Amino acid sequence: MAQGTGRVSVVKATEEDRARWDWTTVPAAHSPQGFADLPYPWHKAKETALKARQAVQDGTVTALKRKDRPDRAAALVPGPETLPEMAARLGASTGHAESRQAELFHLLLEPRRDSTRQIVALTGQAADPAAAKASCRLWLEYFPKAALCVLGAAELPAQSDDRLTAHRLDCDDRIALAARAAALAPPEIVFDDAGHASPCQQDAFLALFPVLKPGGLYIVRGLPRKSAAPEHPGITRTADLFRGFSETRTFGHADPVLEAGFTALAGQIAGVVLFQLDFDRKRGDQVAVIQKR
Repeated sequence: MAQGTGRVSVVKATEEDRARWDWTTVPAAHSPQGFADLPYPWHKAKETALKARQAVQDGTVTALKRKDRPDRAAALVPGPETLPEMAARLGASTGHAESRQAELFHLLLEPRRDSTRQIVALTGQAADPAAAKASCRLWLEYFPKAALCVLGAAELPAQSDDRLTAHRLDCDDRIALAARAAALAPPEIVFDDAGHASPCQQDAFLALFPVLKPGGLYIVRGLPRKSAAPEHPGITRTADLFRGFSETRTFGHADPVLEAGFTALAGQIAGVVLFQLDFDRKRGDQVAVIQKR
């Protein structure tokens, strides 16, 4: 019988299946006997699906049709390329296997791929030009209808896509960032992958979250961990700031001015979720996702 695993239909070859399915369209290398040695238990279904997917990509298998229901076919057609697959192909930083951030972003963003029209990405001074270019290509390819605006101190290599605009600025410059944010088209998604330091992350949030579209996502990568070097005195770590809000729906900050700024935006926040390094709860928070009402 055919069983669905993700976007790929795989086949468990049994005597009943051999009688029910028309195997004449399958080359000898992928005969029922060939499929019979594929591991089928659910904990190994992913391995089965990958083998079936590879067979389709090789052009050796297209579809299996049931003799008793010729109108129903189990097409072994691979689904669209996922973000982890795309990131690995392009060499983008989100494809790093250890952090598994690409998996998280795919789960969050896949339903928004066709509807997203405007994205803002913040990059830092130390951004590697090749990695920055690959990251731009990744988001432009993953969101085929979106325009991407990159804000950061690093200079990007020349790009040929007219959907990409880049503005050089220091993300630590609160005044310059606020002025640029006011001139932006309202984005549906904001990625903050700039300084990976709490002051920069918090200044950026206060400047960009107000222009985010309702229902949009604000994603902060590289949250500073407590084990890292101490930050500026009087600064509450970004992870602690948003974790406190997720638990109490209020912001507490060592700096009264910043606390007032975040408190003014609290009513616009629908929810906050923090994800740990490698999804291990014993490890530090790595990514914060904030959704606007």
